[in-house]
Amino acid sequence: MIIGIVSATREILIVGARLSLARDKAPSALRNALLELGVNAGVVLGLAYAQRLVAAGISTELHLHPQVPQAFEALVPMAAISQRSAADRHRVLASL
Repeated sequence: MIIGIVSATREILIVGARLSLARDKAPSALRNALLELGVNAGVVLGLAYAQRLVAAGISTELHLHPQVPQAFEALVPMAAISQRSAADRHRVLASL
């Protein structure tokens, strides 16, 4: 999990550097950068929260799907990654 936190934090820094050095200050570039920052910050928070649960001895299962957008299951429900994600969620909920 530490590697994931470091990787997402690095991406946040890369987005910031890219934005400050970019000559294209179009609103779409800013919008895309803000989206990237939000997604990466969410990843950092999710991984840090999972790490704290594990440290507290709470049974934790974390599924991180890189290279897919937020809400990917709704966008492409028949894609293999969406099917795997839904199956994982159903398996965990059924075990409760």
